[in-house]
Amino acid sequence: GLGVEVEAEGDMTSVMAAASPVSVQANYLGKVFDEIAIAIMWNIRPLNDCWFLTFQIQATSSQSSLPFTPSGCSGLTSLSTATCVATGFVDGESYRFTVSTLCLNAEASSWPSDPSDLVVADAEATTTTVTSTSTTTLRTLCTAGIPFGPGINASTCQSTWSGEECTVQCFGAFVGGAKTYECYEGALFPQDGIIRCEHNKCTSKGLPADGPYNISGCDGKAAGETCRVVCPVSEGYAPAMFVYTCTSAATFEGSAQPCVKRACARGLPIGLGVNASTCLGKVAGENCSARCVDGFEGTPETIRCGTDGAFKGSTPSCGRQKCDILDALGSPGIQHDCMLYGEAVKHDESCTARCALGFEGTASNLKCDAPTLEGEAPTCKARECTRRLPAGPGVNGSDCRGKTTGQMCEAACRYGYEASAVGPHVSVCKAEGAFNGSTIGCAPQACSDLAATSSFVGQPADVSTCLGKVHGQHCLQFCADGYDAAAEEFRVLICRAASNYSAAAGFTNDPGGEPTPLACTARPCTFGIPNMLGMEHNCTGTSTGQTCSIWASIAYTYNASSVSGHDQEWACGADGQVSGDFPAIVPKTCDVPVFGAGIMHTCEGKSPGTMCWAYCQVGFNSAFFEYHCNATASGVSLAAAASLAACTISGRRLDVMPSDRRLQGACPTSSLPSGYDGAQYSHQFSGKVQGETCLVECADGYTIDGDPSLYTCDSGSFSGSSLPTCNANVCTKGFPQALGVMHTCNGVVTADTCTASCGSGYAGSSQTFTCSSTGQVTGTNPTCTAEACTALALNAEFDTSACQGKKTLQTCMVGCMDGYTLVGSAASYECTTSGAFSGALPTCQPNQCNSGVPSGTDLSVPSACSSLTIGQKCSVSCASGYDGTSTDYTCQASGELSGSLTACSPAECPNSVPSTSELSNDCDNIKFGAACYVSCASGYQLAEGTSPEKWKCAWDSANSAVALQGALPRCNPKLCLYNIPPSSGMYQTNCSGIGYGHSCEAACAAGYTGTTQILKCEINQMLNGTHPVCSALVCSSRSVDNVVNDCSNTTKFGETCFAMCATGYTGDTSEWTCGLDGSGGVSLLGAEPTCTPKVCLYSIPAGMQYRHNCTSTAVFQNCTVECNTGFEYDGAAAPTSLTCGVDQTLVGSLPTCVIATTTTATTSTTTSTTASTTSITATGTSTSGSTGAPTATATQTSTATQTSTETETSTTTKTTTTSTAAQVEVVSISGSWQMTLADGTDPDTFVNDPKVKDAMSATLSYITGVPAENIAVTLSLARRLQGARSLLGSAGADAEGDGDVDGDADGDADGVAGRRLASSSVLVAYVITLLGAMLPEASIAQAALSGSTEAFLGAVIAAKLAEAGTSGYAVSVAFMAAPVVKVSTVGVAAVNTTTTASTTLTMTTATTTTLTPSAPSATGLAILVPDVSNSTVIVAILVAVGGCCALVGVGLAVVMLRRSRARGQGLSADYGSGGGGGDLDLDAVVVLEDDNMMVNPPMEDVPTLPEA
Repeated sequence: GLGVEVEAEGDMTSVMAAASPVSVQANYLGKVFDEIAIAIMWNIRPLNDCWFLTFQIQATSSQSSLPFTPSGCSGLTSLSTATCVATGFVDGESYRFTVSTLCLNAEASSWPSDPSDLVVADAEATTTTVTSTSTTTLRTLCTAGIPFGPGINASTCQSTWSGEECTVQCFGAFVGGAKTYECYEGALFPQDGIIRCEHNKCTSKGLPADGPYNISGCDGKAAGETCRVVCPVSEGYAPAMFVYTCTSAATFEGSAQPCVKRACARGLPIGLGVNASTCLGKVAGENCSARCVDGFEGTPETIRCGTDGAFKGSTPSCGRQKCDILDALGSPGIQHDCMLYGEAVKHDESCTARCALGFEGTASNLKCDAPTLEGEAPTCKARECTRRLPAGPGVNGSDCRGKTTGQMCEAACRYGYEASAVGPHVSVCKAEGAFNGSTIGCAPQACSDLAATSSFVGQPADVSTCLGKVHGQHCLQFCADGYDAAAEEFRVLICRAASNYSAAAGFTNDPGGEPTPLACTARPCTFGIPNMLGMEHNCTGTSTGQTCSIWASIAYTYNASSVSGHDQEWACGADGQVSGDFPAIVPKTCDVPVFGAGIMHTCEGKSPGTMCWAYCQVGFNSAFFEYHCNATASGVSLAAAASLAACTISGRRLDVMPSDRRLQGACPTSSLPSGYDGAQYSHQFSGKVQGETCLVECADGYTIDGDPSLYTCDSGSFSGSSLPTCNANVCTKGFPQALGVMHTCNGVVTADTCTASCGSGYAGSSQTFTCSSTGQVTGTNPTCTAEACTALALNAEFDTSACQGKKTLQTCMVGCMDGYTLVGSAASYECTTSGAFSGALPTCQPNQCNSGVPSGTDLSVPSACSSLTIGQKCSVSCASGYDGTSTDYTCQASGELSGSLTACSPAECPNSVPSTSELSNDCDNIKFGAACYVSCASGYQLAEGTSPEKWKCAWDSANSAVALQGALPRCNPKLCLYNIPPSSGMYQTNCSGIGYGHSCEAACAAGYTGTTQILKCEINQMLNGTHPVCSALVCSSRSVDNVVNDCSNTTKFGETCFAMCATGYTGDTSEWTCGLDGSGGVSLLGAEPTCTPKVCLYSIPAGMQYRHNCTSTAVFQNCTVECNTGFEYDGAAAPTSLTCGVDQTLVGSLPTCVIATTTTATTSTTTSTTASTTSITATGTSTSGSTGAPTATATQTSTATQTSTETETSTTTKTTTTSTAAQVEVVSISGSWQMTLADGTDPDTFVNDPKVKDAMSATLSYITGVPAENIAVTLSLARRLQGARSLLGSAGADAEGDGDVDGDADGDADGVAGRRLASSSVLVAYVITLLGAMLPEASIAQAALSGSTEAFLGAVIAAKLAEAGTSGYAVSVAFMAAPVVKVSTVGVAAVNTTTTASTTLTMTTATTTTLTPSAPSATGLAILVPDVSNSTVIVAILVAVGGCCALVGVGLAVVMLRRSRARGQGLSADYGSGGGGGDLDLDAVVVLEDDNMMVNPPMEDVPTLPEA
């Protein structure tokens, strides 16, 4: 079938293509319509795999070597065709003809037949009468065309004469329908088809139905043939073969033993820890599991026993299973090698558990028997840590005493100390016996500010040296500067930085008691008491810390524009001086009273303490009146010193002359007495004019002695008495005074200056003061700063911190430094004006250090370190067995020994354990006091009952060094357990019992070949190396006559094969085994089969013309065929030899035997008349629904009466009538088929898939041979065509034989196309373009389409869908509509020609024969329709029917069509009563009227037809 590959076994003659046609004859017929006609006839042999397409006729002219297909012999698409009439030949030339069979599957097409030659000569005469003497064969025996071959029985045809028929049948193991052959002119021609005999093949009936038997060798076996039923070795069965025979009843006979699966013996998985024991004894196809043995882990692998006897599958990867570590091994102090790098000890491995460094106990040896670790954990006791206990100033390490390895303790700070960093400060007792952890630094806690406590707040008189003191330090409490002790001069305090002393900032009296303020009295201030003019105060008697006020007196007022224009507060400082800012004041001025007439005065703007004068003007009596501006209870007022001023007019009136009559000239001051402008005088001389007066008086700050002087401006100069006497006043206010200030201002008078400077012990710049007119010295007080005393330099035991920064006249207390104890009282020192302190030393005694002495077994501490006093030192070094340098410790003021802890490390013992391959140890880097163990190395194990040996690093006093000390263990090598080659099967080994480090050999056993391998036992107890690759030896082939075997040269040692009789022979079957031949080699062993040749049954000559000796001829033997008596060889023919083939058929050519002839010379005249009509019609098909191939039909009708006497003349009249149609060009072939989609296929997806269209085009191209680009295909769902009626869709089959092709019983023309189609049906319509092709040439493609069955079309479609890459489509073809040919032009012409010829023959017979032809019948119909776009439609109907419808012209034509009853024979039509038409099945009515065409019009619209 399509896509099936055939694997041939044995004889290939049963698988072949179409056999070449034989017995080709070419007979000259004369001229037809002036064309030379030749009848070509042939016989065909059975076709096997040929999907028949056409016969190909080829002619070659003597004038040209190019073959051509003669006209009239193309498109021969019927298997029943065995002749054609060819035209177009040239007189006088010779032609050679061959016939070939063309198949759709090109590989099955035949080769051309043997050629038949013919010389063409025009011998036809119109009318001839001949009287002659001729030699005539009375009867012609058919010797050509006799069918033969396997299974064909043509014995009844081998003595058949001209005009006779015979029956050919199938016989023996062959089946097929009998066929009738007719003898014509020496050759047999089939009448109802070619005989086809096929083997009567057996089904599987009789073959073993159950079991794994391979029965494929029995497929297609025919009766009499044998086959082998075998146990399928490829499926793992042991070789076994059983012979079965196909009987004539189409069943097999034979018996078979059960097939036995082969046991696997090779490829058993091996490897480290692999257990494949469950695979032993497994046979082919069975599975087993290769697992890991106890103690190993890995994923099991499924192993399958393969069909070749070897195990298949992956070897599991087995790793040693880890042991569960004993919980006890996790106990503190146990050290073991049962877990290394995160990996636990594995199966069969040993490990050692021992007491870790820092613990003591006996080691244990443990062995892993996965998952259990066997053995006891050691009992280990932790050792006490004696080194590097937390120590240092203020450190409390008592929690760490007695701690053992691994234990933790927390170091704390002692009372009065605090950690320098956030804790906890945990130390761990390490395995080395020393503590290691967070180092705590303890610093003494600081006491807070004593002055800030509730008892001392607001007590400025009490001071101390306690600020910044820390726990354990001493300080002094005493009265501050500016205060005097009322009772105790000082107290000694000690800082106890603890919560219970928080009320006193952590201080306590030494020796005890809570501190309280001293009784101190304030000292009065004596410096800086204010003495300023216009100011009053209350500062006299103010003491240290007190304040006083300064304000303006009644005669003064505040300066509102000054920021200090208000009362000011002053304070009495500790230095004995009051200080502050002076208020800004201004004196008040006295109001001037209203004086009487003639009185002038100088009293404007006078301030308290000043004086002025009132005096009389010129013209009044001369008098002077003294006034004073005095302070009063309410302010200031101007009061007369004696009497009030009063002036009387004198006798001279010039002085009171009106001013406008006075002389206006001003008196110059040059006329005044010398000295008038002295500072002691006050006057207004400037601008005085004639008659005006001016008074000269003493200025402020001066006192007048007598009266003032009066001067008058007269005649351009002043005149008057002498200047008054003025005495300077002494200043009594504003003298400079401040701490350390000295001055010279006592007794200074107005306008005099004095100096203020700093005294001894003070520093500052001098200032100048001036005695002002107000009686107060003015100037800036110098800034005198007390100078600091030189630092008090005393011995280290004295605490002089209170004296730091002290200045002139300040005092301080001197006590003892930390680390010393004060005996007696503290000393008071004063900073003198000389810059040095003055005082007596106190008594201070040094303290002894009683803490901080280092300890530890790694230290060597001298006893002197326990009795040091402050400042003394001692040296600490490392003890024996430890390395390090010595360190000095110093007694500190805190009472602690201070120094860096000596870094002493245990010394390291060199590894002195002997280095051998069987020993292992962990004794590298072992330190003093620690231990290690010596055990067995990998690949070795401790002797039974022994354990690892302990070695200890100890002090070797003899050598003054450390050294390892201990004994050696006893160790034995481990045995290899894995990858050991088996000592059977294909291997020979000595690897059993091999220990670590030893080697063994593995070699191939007898019957195998390979290289011997050396394997070595490795540390993992597995042999390292590969097993030898052992290949079974191959047996050489064994040759026995007439025997074949399946052993070839590949059968290996231990394998079996079978020997049986060759094709054409029969006998038993033997089993051969490849085994040892005794000489070290192998050979095939087993009995030889007994075989006898078969006898030929087919194609044995049978006919009277032959005699032979071919009966019972055996395979490969020959026999001879000769002409029988009464027959003679034709020409140079001679006896032939036939050979019996393996298919039991005789092969070869038969001799040509003809009947011996008799020649009679007779003169007679016979007249014979023969009427003959030959109609050769070229027909085409229309697009209106032709379902058959175009045909060219030659119908010959003869009626003859022949009377023969001894002398008889016969006149024959031959009449030929020819009706021809014009040449037709084919435009296209169209058609359709319906497909049903399988369930699950979406119809819409299917019809819209472009690949489906491509597959349909490829299908048509494959069937027709037309290129795919000339083919157009459309697909539509059948459900969209419901109710439609289409000519293209009309299809059916006359299954009932009643002429009704619509598939129903009533002939009502509802047909397939008119029925409702299923929704899963798809209609495929196609158009094959063949523009310009001649009708006969196109008929090949049409015939191929017409000859295809639904099954064949479906198979091709399936293949092309697969080639197109589609998937998921399953279709079946429901029906095929016949192809329709569309032509482009029609030319109709009728030519009637009658030819009469008379011939006189001389016959030798004396018989009379009357021939009566049968009635003509309709053999074909062609409707030729041009393109409907033409303006005129020409319809020609050519019918070979007597009395019906000759020709319809232009205008109207109604044609009723029906599908022909036989595929490939075109259309038939009956119309009217003249043709004897009978019942018609009307599938469609086509109305052609002018340029319009109507399909299936309403019947009432069909025009009335004329009588036929």
